[in-house]
This record gives sequence, C-alpha cells and structure tokens, in this order.
Amino acid sequence: MEYDLVIIGGGLSGIRTAISARKEGVKNILLIEAEDTLGGILNQCIHNGFGERIFNEELTGTEYIQRFIDEFLRLNINYKLNSTVIKLSKNKTVTFVNSEDGVVEIKACSIVCACGAIEKPKKSIRLLTRDLSGIYYAAAAERLINIHGYMPGKSIVILGANEIGNLLANRIYIEGGKVKAVIDNGVSLNKKNEIIELLAKINVPLLYDYDIMKIKGRGRIEGIYISNRNFEEKFISCDTLIFAQKLSCNDKLLKDSNIKSLNKEEKESKTNTSGIFIVGDTLYIHEFNSNDIVFESERLGKVITEYIEECTDK
Repeated sequence: MEYDLVIIGGGLSGIRTAISARKEGVKNILLIEAEDTLGGILNQCIHNGFGERIFNEELTGTEYIQRFIDEFLRLNINYKLNSTVIKLSKNKTVTFVNSEDGVVEIKACSIVCACGAIEKPKKSIRLLTRDLSGIYYAAAAERLINIHGYMPGKSIVILGANEIGNLLANRIYIEGGKVKAVIDNGVSLNKKNEIIELLAKINVPLLYDYDIMKIKGRGRIEGIYISNRNFEEKFISCDTLIFAQKLSCNDKLLKDSNIKSLNKEEKESKTNTSGIFIVGDTLYIHEFNSNDIVFESERLGKVITEYIEECTDK
C-alpha cells in the first residue's frame, strides 16, 4: 500500500507533524510508533513546566502531550503501535515489523523521520559496566519511577549534573529514595554553584571534576571508584548507577541509508533525498524546548502538504 505521508515516531514532533499535515488536507497518513502508546518521552515527564506558550496554562509533560494525542485521535489519523522500523530506503520505502503483521514494506510519497533522541554514554563508561545489573539510562530509571512506581535501587549514584540528572535526583528524593551523589566532570564554573545549591536542598552532594574509573560488583553493582584530575580517588558504595548523559539525535535509520539534512547547521528539515524530512530531536537536540518542536513540526506539516500537491500535479 502507498501512503501520502508516513511518519516514523509517535512522540511530540511526529504527532504534531501529522496533525498539521491532516489539517492542511493530507488524508492518507500513517504514523509508526515502536512503543505501546503514543506520546514518547513526555508520557513520563510528570513535572510542571509545559504548555504556557501553546495552551496559556502550565501543565505537566503528561498533560501537555495528552492534548496533542487527543487532537491526533479526533482527526482519525492511522497509526501502528509496537512497530519497529528496520529500514528506510531512498526510494521512499519503509520496512517495519510487529507481532501482528510480521514484516511489512510500504511506499510513501513523503516520509518524516521523527525518532527523537537517544542516551549515549561515553564508550569508556560503557566498557566498565560488565553487564552488571543495577545500571540504568536516565530515561529507563525515570520510567520505572514515574510510570511503573518502582524505585530502581536503595542506594543510587547519578552520573551527570545536567538538567536530566538534577530532575531525576529531585524525583528520587520526593519518592523517598536515596541519592548518594551526583557526579560530573564537565560542570562549567558559572553553573557549578547553582547546581550545588540546587542539590543541597535535597541533601545530595555534587562531586564535580570527578569521573568513574572502575565499577565494583558481582551480578549487581556494589559500588564505584571515582577519581578527579588531581588523581584523588574515592569509593562510593551503591546498588544503582544511573547515566544521565547528554542526548544524541536518534538518526541511525537515516545514516544507514546515507540520508541527511541539506543544512544541519541551519536546522533544515529537508534532506538530500526528495520527499524525506527530519523533525524534532532527530534533527537537532532541542534541550527540553518543547515549544520549538511544536512550531517546527507545524511548519513542516505545511511544507509536506505543498510537496505532496506538487507530486500529485506531475
């Protein structure tokens, strides 16, 4: 079957692009999402700070994304859940797999890659983990706490004093968990005191200028050895280590097919393959700026509509 528009990813950027295109008149749309629900990472963002520019009221992340999901469903846009895209071809063919349909190949007039972002710790850190349990990416730990109601461990260390790590430390504290320390060797001087003060409110020390040298454990993590630039070493006992690292664009599908933005520095959604577009954190990391994602996705929906109309006229 051939679609006018196929969108890969059911987070904010994918949903908003679909809504915009449908409102502009695109009828035959399919959105493909790997998870069992629409909404992406915002489903587990239960803190406030969303919606004031878009809806003129402050919302949690879950409330915010639900507004868009509700509109998406009202517009009766086709979507597939629990479906993983395994190949994106330059001839505008998408191959996905799920338990219900098996392997499916579909053609499209236009395709949007809205796969979001991924957490990607340094290779040197990944090598230290030795397949021990009790080691999580921040998103997985946040999902356990906010959606499933489980604490990832009893004694927790967070690697990364960025917004992700600090929000997670605060959430664990609110839920009654114990964060023994937040570690970071890349905190700027102008941010250091601000972060120290923020973490002090929840009785969590910031160990800045430190990095992990070794992880101790047998089966499950038992502790970490850390060292600073002066080669001062410390051992911290813990049963859980959470990587709160900087996010990276989830663009593997694009790279595998040598598809890339025409001008990534200018945040250009058009690619070197006519009819294939990139949006959201797959294009560039928005640093939690959901407003820009909404506006960019809305504009892209209009651009795609014009592209489809030109293809139809030919």
